[in-house]
Amino acid sequence: MLTLLKQEFLKSWKQNRIYIWLLIAFIVPIAMIKINPTPVELLSFGGGSAVAYIGAIVMSALIFTQEFSFGTIRPLLSRSYSRGAVFLSKVIYYIAAYLVMLLVAFIATMIGKLIFANDIPAATMKLVWPAMGTYVVSSILDMAFVTALVLLVSNIVKSSGAAIGLGVLMMVGTSVLGALSSYLVSLWEPLKWNPLQLEQLINYYGRSGADLKTLNMISQQAFKTDMWVPLLVFGLYLLVIYVIAYLIFKRRSV
Repeated sequence: MLTLLKQEFLKSWKQNRIYIWLLIAFIVPIAMIKINPTPVELLSFGGGSAVAYIGAIVMSALIFTQEFSFGTIRPLLSRSYSRGAVFLSKVIYYIAAYLVMLLVAFIATMIGKLIFANDIPAATMKLVWPAMGTYVVSSILDMAFVTALVLLVSNIVKSSGAAIGLGVLMMVGTSVLGALSSYLVSLWEPLKWNPLQLEQLINYYGRSGADLKTLNMISQQAFKTDMWVPLLVFGLYLLVIYVIAYLIFKRRSV
């Protein structure tokens, strides 16, 4: 597994230029905090989280399709690596790459704060820190969901372009997708458990900065249960999507 992960890193460094994503994730937060030195800008890592999000979408779309388009999948599988190990190594890699980009964005955010927003009161920062934590958790869950769909599409249509397009649509069309999901729920209430509706709840969880008690109240209103139940159902959706993506990858001819 470690050998496969090392190979993924080398491929990502040479083919997908991951260092460029890391550089952008570092520059953008500092620039945005200089323009808008507010707690709200700090909460979203000065746009650095969006850079990491897009980077993860692109990597998840390319990480399988490039193996087939470049013809490297056959020699990779001929080295006695199982398809399961190859699939798992690629998923672990792009999730790890996303977390590293997010860490770089956080470091850049702290540098930007020290330089351009050091006058934010300590009392305000005490509210920002826990809100930033919930934002990170919701961002990771959102990324895992969207990249799972991207991974699924890239394996079905064998097109990285279509998969990236889906990921970008999921990112910029959140309000439209949320409205569509809410409309479907209004037609039939059990549809409130659909993954898009759950994703909307998780996005709200990250952006609201609310504490657990408030989130449980919101969850009670929407789902008649505490927050952990929607999160568990969302996790099951993630598992199902990744399993389907793996089964498709397993049956693809090389």
